[in-house]
Amino acid sequence: MPAIVLPVLLAATAAFALASLPPFNVRELNSNTAFLGSIILGNGINFGIVQLARYVEARRRGESIEDALTLSLWGTRIGTLSAALAAAVSYASLVAMEFRGFRQFGIIGGLGMVLAWAATFVLGPPLVAWLDGGRLQPNPDEDVKHHRFMGAIARWVTVHPKSIALSALLVTGLAGLELGRFGHAQLEYDLSRLRRRDTWKIGEGHWGAKMDQLLGRYLTPTVLLTDDAEDAEKLANILRLQIRQEPQSTLGTMIASVRTVADLLPSDQSERAAEVAQIRKKLTPRVRSNLAPSDLARVDRLLGVKAPPGFSAADVPDVLLTGLRERDGSLGKAVLVFPRPSSTLWQGPAMRSFVESLRKVAALPTGWGHRAARVAGGPPLTADILSSMGHDGPRASLAAFVGVMLSVLVLFRLGFATPFVLGSLVVGVAWQGALAMRLGIRINFINFVAFPITFGIGVDYAVNVMGRYLRDGKRDVTDAIRGTGGAVGLCSLTTIIGYSSLLVAKNRGLFSFGLVAVLGELTCLVAAVVVLPSVLLLRQRVSTTPGTTNVKTVESAPSA
Repeated sequence: MPAIVLPVLLAATAAFALASLPPFNVRELNSNTAFLGSIILGNGINFGIVQLARYVEARRRGESIEDALTLSLWGTRIGTLSAALAAAVSYASLVAMEFRGFRQFGIIGGLGMVLAWAATFVLGPPLVAWLDGGRLQPNPDEDVKHHRFMGAIARWVTVHPKSIALSALLVTGLAGLELGRFGHAQLEYDLSRLRRRDTWKIGEGHWGAKMDQLLGRYLTPTVLLTDDAEDAEKLANILRLQIRQEPQSTLGTMIASVRTVADLLPSDQSERAAEVAQIRKKLTPRVRSNLAPSDLARVDRLLGVKAPPGFSAADVPDVLLTGLRERDGSLGKAVLVFPRPSSTLWQGPAMRSFVESLRKVAALPTGWGHRAARVAGGPPLTADILSSMGHDGPRASLAAFVGVMLSVLVLFRLGFATPFVLGSLVVGVAWQGALAMRLGIRINFINFVAFPITFGIGVDYAVNVMGRYLRDGKRDVTDAIRGTGGAVGLCSLTTIIGYSSLLVAKNRGLFSFGLVAVLGELTCLVAAVVVLPSVLLLRQRVSTTPGTTNVKTVESAPSA
């Protein structure tokens, strides 16, 4: 455990530390990156598991500590490095997205994968040698017992390769039909479904609804930021005019009120002072003597005995100036737009329509040489995230797949292993997508990240199985499953545990991310450990039948 866990713990810590430095400058965590520690641990521990599995196997055969370390390092270097690079590329594909939260997710995750591999190969061997110290004695029988479970799977695959391959082909066909139905209906546009489970009972949703009913508007406004107080007043008047003239429009139905600092500071203070002075002048001593004492006291209280002082921002309570005061203390350049309480604002298309309408108003010309106003707040942020998911999501997924494909090509070159490894990955991801659709899991701006990541992590299992299959040139499917299947299964289990940490999250968006990622782990594992060996075995039997030529052994193939 120390030999496996300590290096990856150091790598995870270093990933967050390096991400905070230039040129990355990720100084704060958010809802996208806060849980990356558990994911880096769950994925990064795979390299140590594969390396240690080879070491223990060699030691049980009677190899010395030094020879066993040499075999484990040399035999796993390429396969694990390829897996690390594929995973890092999958994370790094998110850097191409416009949304900063996804980019930071890709930066930290990519660094974590590379550092986990480096820490495992630098720190793992001396830890293993120190902790072993000759205690691990040769025991071939224990090695056989160790592979009992995977041995059973190997025997099952060896006996029924045709049935397994045909079943996999049928399931893949059905998955393709299911994926053919993918459309806008599979995208999550109801953002209220991504909140905490208990929000409508005891959380913000429950109490926020009561507060909205009391105030008649949302407490938090969307803000138009301008460069001049006159610009702010012009835009505010344009909004008010549109609301009055077009009450059924997007802005008319979704805006409860518009506020600027002018609503709190009367613009006609000088005229009011003049009017008060004129009234006071008319209150001659004779008029005052005819007033009842109570009325006279009231007149003096309202009009005063001197000219009324001017009313400035210093006289306005700070609570009313919230959102209107700039950092430098200036006032007047912000327009607060308070949305009307409605479930419509939780719908993605309606929110985007609201934000687009506000941005059209903000883009209207105001003053000479002034910039267009900027729209800020929760709705614009969410609308931009949804747009980023629709625009950049497919691009990130394609970049992840291309990056993984290039990693496999570098590892296996253009040999016959490449289509088998990539085919296993495609089958696993297709099953993942189809299962998610059948379970009614809609794609949202949180869980869609699981798909490009699955490309990099899922290919790891097929790479290790194929590498072990090619290692010694014997092309023994049973030995590949027995020797690598256990380590691959344990790698998948640790990754599943890392993702499963999100299944306890009360936020339903994070829960759906964990669930989709776990589905991808399971489907890619089955495709690599069961389906891929079955296809390899069928191909091997066909190639060795009389009248056919056996495939040339790839001597330089890497090993898991």
